[in-house]
Parts: sequence; structure tokens; C-alpha cells
Amino acid sequence: MIKSIKKMIIKIITIFCLSLVIIMTICFIFYKPLHAVTPKIYGMNKIGSSIYVDDISKSTSAILQYNDSIKELSSIGFKNKNYPKIIFCYNQKSYERFGFKQSAARSIEGIAIVLSPRAITQNYFLKHELIHYWQENNLGLFYHWTYPQWVIEGMAYSISNDLRHPLEEPWESYRNEFETWYKSIDKTNLILEMKTNLYKRNKNL
Repeated sequence: MIKSIKKMIIKIITIFCLSLVIIMTICFIFYKPLHAVTPKIYGMNKIGSSIYVDDISKSTSAILQYNDSIKELSSIGFKNKNYPKIIFCYNQKSYERFGFKQSAARSIEGIAIVLSPRAITQNYFLKHELIHYWQENNLGLFYHWTYPQWVIEGMAYSISNDLRHPLEEPWESYRNEFETWYKSIDKTNLILEMKTNLYKRNKNL
């Protein structure tokens, strides 16, 4: 009786594990953003601890852009202990391999930031996504739902020094509202300011 129960348990666990593997494989094949988990399989060249390019001749340029963006953000308090994969797609087809087409840059939460050819031309696109990564690390995985959009997106557009003026709405209004708020706070305690004031405020919206 005991042996029979053990066999049944083992069988159930085996079926569950196989089902999980099958589901994950299907998701990996058909949900293209997950390709960022293993970008080398999809033609990307690894040129640093977390930097990938599709055109190896652009390696120096990509490394400079990566270092400059991180250095600039770190100097004003937006520093992370670790960074996601940064995937530089100098060819539009490479960008589309990850399931994106119209956008300039996309962040796959906690995994990677994928830059299109258009995004590579301006540092603020990468900085924008790095700020969202900072938000996730410091405000929690569900920061998009627990804080007002004007601070989440307004911060990304403002701190990245996005050169587009004005932005399309509602992004321009978000940037303006964030900048007004940002001037009024203690920037050395930004995270505390956000968690103390904006998180509670958002819950009451």
C-alpha cells in the first residue's frame, strides 16, 4: 500500500515537472520577449558582462553608451547594484526578433533592456529604461500599480533628459508634474519621499 502511494506521488510529480517544462518551452518559443534570456541564440554577440550587440563592429560605441548612461544616472543617485542585460539592436530585424517593432526601446522586467536602432541614436532612451529598472529595484515589482503614473513615467522622461519638447500627452503633463514635485523634496531621501507620500496617496486614488 505504501509503495503504491509512493509510486503514485512520484508519477504525479513527474507529470507535473514535464508539464511545466513543456509550458515553459512553448512560452519561450512563442513569447518572443523571453528570447532576451538567451540573446546569443538569436544572433547577439556578448561584449561585456551584460552588454550584447548584433553588429560586433559597433562594440566600442555600445560600451561607451552603456558606461556613460550608467555613470550619469549614478552621479545623481540613480544607481543599481546589478544591471539587466542591455541588448543593442543596430538592425531593425534584430529588434523584431524580440517581438518588438514600433517602440524605440523596451524593458523586459528584471531581465533585459532591448534597444532599437532609433533608440541607440540618443542616450535618453537607454537612461529612460534604466530609470524604470531602478524603480523596480527600489519600489517593488508592482511599482507601476502602486505609484501614480505621473511619477513613474514623469521621472523617466525628466531624469533621462529626454530632448523631445513637448512630448505627446499625457507624457508631457507627467513630466511637468514630476519636475514640480521633484523641486520640492529632499532629493537625498528620494526613495523615502516616494514611499512615505506617493505610495499612500496612490492607494487612496
